[in-house]
Amino acid sequence: MEFGAFIAKARLGLDDETSALQTSWSSNDPWWLESMFHSDLHPPKGNVRTWYRNPEVDRLLDQARRELNETRRLQLYRQAEKIITDDAPWIFVCHDRSPIAYRAKVQNFVAPPSWNFDLRQVWLR
Repeated sequence: MEFGAFIAKARLGLDDETSALQTSWSSNDPWWLESMFHSDLHPPKGNVRTWYRNPEVDRLLDQARRELNETRRLQLYRQAEKIITDDAPWIFVCHDRSPIAYRAKVQNFVAPPSWNFDLRQVWLR
């Protein structure tokens, strides 16, 4: 099935064709927790195809979205993430396909938190 059609069908609810869905997210900001786990974003309004619902998670995500203090915002997202992980609405799999520089002659390489590499400050010794 073409991916766009698959996602459109999955947003209507899980069935035999969409019950096992593998997706990948890469972001250096935890905003995606809301788009994947907030109960206001069940299909067709959003992407919460697990139909996950936890009022405490919703409260923490709402509060984090409004929080201007970056440290406090991150704390709220971490609290929500802990609850989500404990509830296990998904099977979480971590994979790392990012290139990493191991050789000593590579200088000033910092692995980015997402797939966006900025190599302007990297050099070879």
